[in-house]
Amino acid sequence: MDTRRRMLESQDHENAKTRRSRGGLVRVVRPKARRTGIPTTGPLLCEKALEFNWGLGADPDFKASQGWLDKFKRRHGIHGREICGEKLSGDQLSADAFRVVLHTFMEEGGYDEEFVYNADKAGLNWKSLPTRSLVAHHEAHTSGHKARKERVTVMICANSMGSHRLPLFVIGKPANPRSFRNVKKLPVVYSHQKKAWMNVHVFNEWFERTFIPEVKRYQSSIGKTGKVLLIIGNAPAHPSAECLNTIDEMATVKFLPPNVSSLIQPMDQGLIGTLKLLYRKQLLRQLLSSEDDTPESVASFYKRITLKDFCYMAAES
Repeated sequence: MDTRRRMLESQDHENAKTRRSRGGLVRVVRPKARRTGIPTTGPLLCEKALEFNWGLGADPDFKASQGWLDKFKRRHGIHGREICGEKLSGDQLSADAFRVVLHTFMEEGGYDEEFVYNADKAGLNWKSLPTRSLVAHHEAHTSGHKARKERVTVMICANSMGSHRLPLFVIGKPANPRSFRNVKKLPVVYSHQKKAWMNVHVFNEWFERTFIPEVKRYQSSIGKTGKVLLIIGNAPAHPSAECLNTIDEMATVKFLPPNVSSLIQPMDQGLIGTLKLLYRKQLLRQLLSSEDDTPESVASFYKRITLKDFCYMAAES
């Protein structure tokens, strides 16, 4: 009986320790978010919870599921707020007015929310590692590697219900990357531009050859039809709405007003940041899985990793 009681007390102690440590997520993540302005997203909290759990050697069955996340947020009074780097310059009045205009436009046009899409892009130096590192208190600095500036532009597009996400659109510099040879089908849609930037020609190509066909395939797969609305940011790299709206009668494009993307654009509310975070994690895993941990092995890793590797890792993020 004493043995059983000791086992139960030990288990209660471990459970309490685990709960306190997971609660420590709040003490770690919230101050950092305030200092850095980095969005604290659901996926980020789940990832940190898994790290805490693994570090404690606690519950091996802990999954950091959506159900756990919901309970965690209720327990600690966490709820969503629109935050991003441009928030201070965002025009809240224009954002509110656009919401009203958009709602009216959708109602009068008979748009199904399932066919309302949003797309946004971001630049990414796909070979760069984190620029900061944890060090012991007596260390003034730590050695690292020169940041590699091999840039791509990535664009995410999905519908407002989250039920349809298009393949990631990647813009690189080379027209025919050597690593793509003998690859029958990439998990992303790839295009090229001499500086790996989005421009009018590249966007138009994506809209006509990827967006419209992918949406039509999705509609066919669910047995529904309807007009499609694509909402995008107001940027010089995009063709005019008048030009895009003549490509296919089923698809209409609306631009967000200037200076409000950070306040109302879904892709600007953490999705792109999450993509970058998950990609960096995969890149680090690949590096850490190398047989050696010398500076030479890191240099060798950078030589081995290719644009094809990036495409596969980004598609899984």
